[in-house]
Amino acid sequence: MDIAGHTILTITQVSNQVKFVLERDYSNLWIQGEIASCKPYPSGHIYLTLKDGKSELSAVIFSQYAHQLSHQPETGMKVTVNGDLSLYSPRGQFQLQIKNLYLAGQGELWLAYEALKQKLES
Repeated sequence: MDIAGHTILTITQVSNQVKFVLERDYSNLWIQGEIASCKPYPSGHIYLTLKDGKSELSAVIFSQYAHQLSHQPETGMKVTVNGDLSLYSPRGQFQLQIKNLYLAGQGELWLAYEALKQKLES
């Protein structure tokens, strides 16, 4: 469709273009962050949110990679992960598809939360 010289795209067309760019330009990334939330599913997939002091990133570990992990992810862990960015088109949400996960210690944000919680309880 064309309106006054502008090409009009569908949502699916935009999603496909963004997905193509993400998968082409943002593959084999190494990212360090803290696991803010972690939810395993009966399918074997693990959905999690990684964060640092300013941002969050949705992530998934598909079952074929989840079974190979040396550490099972848990909320509060500081981790280094390796994976590829992709777009989950039905929600228009980009996420990191994790292939490898390495423990990097206890997350600073989690430790600060626990310290504050202890202080408030005493």
